Amino acid sequence: MEHLQSLSLFHRLNRTPKRRKTDMSRRWLEKEGEAWVEDGILTREQLQRILDRYPSGNRAAQTLPILAGVLTGLGILSWVASHWEEISPLIRLTLLITTLIGFYTAGEYQAGRGRRHIGASLTALGVVSFGGSMVLIGQMYHVTAHDARLWILWAIAGLFSLALYRHPFLFFLNFVILTASQLFSTHSYGEFSFVTAALFLLGIGGYAQRQGSSRYTWTATVGGVFQAILWISSSDLSSLWIFPLMLGWYALGDSWASPRWERPIKTVSLGVAFALCLFLSLEPIRGESLPPALIFTGGTALLWALSLIARIRSKRWKDLYEWVLFLPLFYLTQGFPEAVHTSLYLLLLLGFSLAVLLTGYARGSRRRTNGGITLFLIATFTAYLNLTWDFMPKSLFFLLGGLLLFALNHYLQRTKRDRLSQGGEAK
Repeated sequence: MEHLQSLSLFHRLNRTPKRRKTDMSRRWLEKEGEAWVEDGILTREQLQRILDRYPSGNRAAQTLPILAGVLTGLGILSWVASHWEEISPLIRLTLLITTLIGFYTAGEYQAGRGRRHIGASLTALGVVSFGGSMVLIGQMYHVTAHDARLWILWAIAGLFSLALYRHPFLFFLNFVILTASQLFSTHSYGEFSFVTAALFLLGIGGYAQRQGSSRYTWTATVGGVFQAILWISSSDLSSLWIFPLMLGWYALGDSWASPRWERPIKTVSLGVAFALCLFLSLEPIRGESLPPALIFTGGTALLWALSLIARIRSKRWKDLYEWVLFLPLFYLTQGFPEAVHTSLYLLLLLGFSLAVLLTGYARGSRRRTNGGITLFLIATFTAYLNLTWDFMPKSLFFLLGGLLLFALNHYLQRTKRDRLSQGGEAK
């Protein structure tokens, strides 16, 4: 009965004036929702999904507390850093521990009072203080790191805070920490950290899967692809292995991924393949730099087969043209003049971008049409660069290039307005 009365009150709140309704409903939900979770009526994931349906009506009310907390904390940390050399080791250690505990305690207190955004900002400062404290303690006692263990410990503390408070700010902070951890490991120590990759997959990917929001799935996908590319770059493999790696991601989007993961996975993998084809159109690969042809083409064919099987099972035959970005054309152009290699890749890029544009027109999809226009302009400018850079005066090159892109964009945008004048889909 008590819960029915609470729900009745919630419905009455929804009948308040529009400018006040969202803020009142959310504040009430945040307060009562914790009690519902403790009583087992809702899971924390269900509560978060409900809260996402009632965002605060004022974005500044979310952003300003976070910014204020971050600036205050950074002021404290910068003051400590500026006087660091003047402080004795014992007081240094005491300050670090006090600052760390203080931020975490203040964050918990504010979150418990229903001030979710202030609590998240203070907790994030606690996470930052944890990483900074490990670095400063290492300097105090002359401890030298030889791998990414410090970053891994920092990431574990951050992921624990994310699991506890479930706030977007903490999600993106952990994304930065784990990405920086892998960059530090590959570029400073020359080795790929599989522990960092596992933490990213389980922490960032797992959180995005549970939340289901597109901002999380896109962020996790971009980060996951970046981790995979760092693995290739840190190994002795040729950078061309990025092609089958991205084709594997694409096949994953075809076969395993749920609808909310499929689009980011396939879009990001195609974007990386398109960028690599652009690079190949400008910088041909010599024969001695190529991977073993049998292994490379065999692996590519296997991944194509997995993608095809998934399409047969789901009876989805559209967009098969996207596979052309993964064709290993660089094997075919060996022994031919450089111009043949360049022309072949430019034709591939122009053909792919035109296919995206035309399918966008055919489906009435504004998003796909805009993507096709952008890709076509990039491919056109790349062709223009290849043809004119060596002999044209640079001032004339930039002038004509700008006019060319302006005219093409004007024509394509006008065509889009004519074709999609009836509205069109967003997807």
